[in-house]
Amino acid sequence: MKIAALALTRGGQVVAKKIKKSFPAGEVDLYFSKKLEGQFPGTSPGEGACYFQESLQAVVKEIFSQYRALIFVMATGIVVRVLGPLLRDKTRDPAVLVLDEGGNYIISLLSGHLGGANELALQVAEKIGAEPVITTATDVRKKPALEMVARKYNMEVEPSQRIKEVNWALVNNIKIKFFKERGLALPPGFPFQVEEMEEERRAGVSSKGKGDYGGNPVVIITSRLHSPEELSDFYPGENFLFLRPRDLVLGVGCKRGISGEELLSFIEKSFQEEGFSLKSLRRIVSVELKREEKGLMEVAQRLGKELAFYSPGELREKMSLVSFSPFVEETTGTGAVCEPAALLGAGREELLWKKKRFKGMTTAAARLLSGWWE
Repeated sequence: MKIAALALTRGGQVVAKKIKKSFPAGEVDLYFSKKLEGQFPGTSPGEGACYFQESLQAVVKEIFSQYRALIFVMATGIVVRVLGPLLRDKTRDPAVLVLDEGGNYIISLLSGHLGGANELALQVAEKIGAEPVITTATDVRKKPALEMVARKYNMEVEPSQRIKEVNWALVNNIKIKFFKERGLALPPGFPFQVEEMEEERRAGVSSKGKGDYGGNPVVIITSRLHSPEELSDFYPGENFLFLRPRDLVLGVGCKRGISGEELLSFIEKSFQEEGFSLKSLRRIVSVELKREEKGLMEVAQRLGKELAFYSPGELREKMSLVSFSPFVEETTGTGAVCEPAALLGAGREELLWKKKRFKGMTTAAARLLSGWWE
C-alpha cells in the first residue's frame, strides 16, 4: 500500500511535494485543498495531485484505510480532531505522521510500532532534512518494542491487547521470560534471551508452584496452540503472549467452483484440529490448474497470505513421499496436489500433517525449518 501526503497551505504543499519527490515514483499520492489549485506556480491540475473541495475530515475518512501511512503537513491539533472518530486499534490503523509546514519537525503520531510510523518518520526525516520526534517509551529508552521485533522477524503477536503489558515491563526493566517451541530455529540477532520449552520438567516452576518471574508476562514463540489452562501448570499466571512465526506452508486442493467461505472454513478447521495457529501461515500453495480459482484467491486475499502454484511436473517430484490418487491424476495431471505442494513450498521432505479431506477440499501442511523470518 502507498503513502498519502496532505496539506492545506502553500507552505505545506511545498513540503508535501518534497516528500513525494524523495520516494520512488508512484509511492506517494498528494492531497491538497482546492483553494491551492492554480494559485501558485507549479500547482497546475496536471501535477498528479488530488485537489479536494470537501472538508479535510471527509477526505481523510474516505482514504483512511486505503494507505499504509498518512502524512499531514499541518498543525497537530487539526490532525488529532480529524482522526479521532476514525481510530480503531493499533493493529489496523495506518501510520500517521505530522510535519510543520516549514518541514522542520516530523512527529510519529499514530501506530508508531505496528504501523511503522516511527520507522517512516526516521526515513522521511533523513530524506528531507527534518528532525524526527519519537515519543514511544521503548524507543526513548532504547528498548526493543515487542511489536517491532515481531514485525522485523516476520511474526504475529497474539493477543495484541497484551503488547502494552510486555512493553511496559521492558521499559521498566522488569524480568520477562521468553520461551520457544522445542526445535524452533530463531533468527540471527534476536534481541531477547529465549529458553526452550521443556514441558516434561515444568520449566521455570519452583517447588512452590511459581516461577522466578513473579507472575510477570510470559512470551512464548510457537506456531502451536496452547490454552492458558494448559500452560498454567508450567508457567503460573495468565499473562501469556504468543509470538507466532510465519513458518507454515499450506497445500490446498479443491473442486472447481468452491466458494471462498467454504474453503476458509475448512482451512480454519484444519488448523484447529491439528493444533496450530492460523497466524503462523506463511503461504498457500496449489497446482497451476487452480491459478484462476476464485475461492482460493478470495481466501488468500482475506488472510493476507502469499499464493503460489506448481506445475504437475514439479508436484510429481515429491510423489514418492505422498499418497497417490488416480482420480486426482486424471483431473490435474499429477497424482496428488496438497501434500506435494506443501512439501515444495516449504522445501521439506516431511509433512506437518497429512492430507485432510472434506467435501471436495483437501489440505496438508509443512513447516519451514529456517529462513521463515525473512
